[in-house]
Amino acid sequence: MEKRSLMARRIVPITSLRRLQSLSARERQTYARTLHAHRLMRAGMSKKQAAFEADTTPQAMDRYLGGAGLQKRGARWVAKPGARLWVYVQVPTTSGVQRLAVRGRKSDLVRVYKDALWRYVKTSEDSELVELEGRAVGGYTLLTDAPEIEELIERGELDPYEVGSGETGR
Repeated sequence: MEKRSLMARRIVPITSLRRLQSLSARERQTYARTLHAHRLMRAGMSKKQAAFEADTTPQAMDRYLGGAGLQKRGARWVAKPGARLWVYVQVPTTSGVQRLAVRGRKSDLVRVYKDALWRYVKTSEDSELVELEGRAVGGYTLLTDAPEIEELIERGELDPYEVGSGETGR
C-alpha cells in the first residue's frame, strides 16, 4: 500500500469522535488552526481574512470543516453558529488536568470556563468561577475552587499561561 501525501488525501469534516482520534499530529495542528479561523469567522471576519489570520488556507477550512462548520449565505461563506465539531481540550477538573474530546455546547462551556479561569489567574477574581461550580464536562467536574487551582499551579500541573483566553482545541 503506497503512502499518499496529506494534500492528496481527502479529509472529511471532523464530526465524529472516531475521525478526531484518527488524525495525525500534523492534521491535528491544521485542524486546530481551522477551528481558530472558524471562531474568527463567527466574530465577523470573512473566510479569507480568518484563514490568513489563523495561518491556514480557505481550502484547509473546506477540508476540515466542510458543510459541518461553513455555509454559503449569498456570495459569502459564514461560520455555522451551532457547528457540532469535535475538539480536544485540556481542562482542570477535580480529578486533575484532563484531556477531553468535546463538541457543541460542551465546547462552549469549556470556553466560558477557560475565560473565567484566565480572569482568575490574572486578577484573583473568582466570581465567574463560582457561577460554574458543579458543572461537568465528559464526566469530570470542572475545578472552581480557588485554593485547589492555586495548588495545581504551584505543583506545575496547570500552566497559567497555557490556560489562554478560550482557545479550545489547542
